[in-house]
Amino acid sequence: MLEGKRVAVVVPAHEEERLIDTTLGGIPGFVDRIIVVDDGSEDETSERVRSFGDSRVELVVHEQNRGVGAAIVTGYKRALEEEIDVVCVMAGDNQMDPEDLEALARPVARGEVDYAKANRLFTGQAWELMPRTRYPRQRGAVDADEDRVGGTGTLPIRSPGTRRSARTRSRCSTSIASTRTTASRTTCSCISTS
Repeated sequence: MLEGKRVAVVVPAHEEERLIDTTLGGIPGFVDRIIVVDDGSEDETSERVRSFGDSRVELVVHEQNRGVGAAIVTGYKRALEEEIDVVCVMAGDNQMDPEDLEALARPVARGEVDYAKANRLFTGQAWELMPRTRYPRQRGAVDADEDRVGGTGTLPIRSPGTRRSARTRSRCSTSIASTRTTASRTTCSCISTS
């Protein structure tokens, strides 16, 4: 529970037998439910999850690989069936820092935002560590340095086609918050189900 809201973490996993235990072991205690979606793994991922020994963990198995997006959707649907209030996503490969989860999920649990996503690009070190082949793709629609609002780490809400300088902090159809993270690890995204 966080701010009186039930929190679940969806963990999409494909061929993660080596890292799934570490990933699950790092998920904080305030998380009520951990939904691991094994997306057609042929290794021991499912067996590791089944033997993990945490009552919060539920395993859902895709018999064949359907992709990370499908695994996340499966997890979201399962969380909705359980009437979870806040659903977060943390990949099964332990790239996402569980230390950042509470800071990311809290504004969602409070109802301050509908969606929160961390941005590892806030730090200059990220640009040094990221392979150059990924640089243009990662910058995408949001330039983390130019669009930072008041140093809070909150990213502006922009409709496609609006000018880069247009900023708003009001709640639109989706409100977005972002937190700074370490350069070498990403963190999860969280969304309100209400």
